Amino acid sequence: MSKLINQTDALISEAQFQETLVEYAELWGWLVWHDNDSRRNDAGFPDLVMVKGGKIIFAELKRQKRYKISTKQLEWIEALGKASGPNVMAAIWFPSDRDYAEAILRGEKWSDDDTRDT
Repeated sequence: MSKLINQTDALISEAQFQETLVEYAELWGWLVWHDNDSRRNDAGFPDLVMVKGGKIIFAELKRQKRYKISTKQLEWIEALGKASGPNVMAAIWFPSDRDYAEAILRGEKWSDDDTRDT
């Protein structure tokens, strides 16, 4: 992605980004799952699972700066991505992806093949 990162994106924490996306998803009618204590789960499962109208999104969220994607997180996203069909999406989203993610949640875009705003 060639998008320039603005200073606001760089300051948003993963928790803030997640809260914003959850609120937005629920506003647009998605069922949202997030484990509030992931320490009890197997490592690497994505942060959010969102379901609406026969579609499902598995989203791993990261802050813009000083993020780390673990081997297990990549393993899960890659496995879910390979299992993806036309109604399944597995993604890693950063605050700079907010407009793209919101367009997906509004139903305006779906596939990772969609052109993201640059």
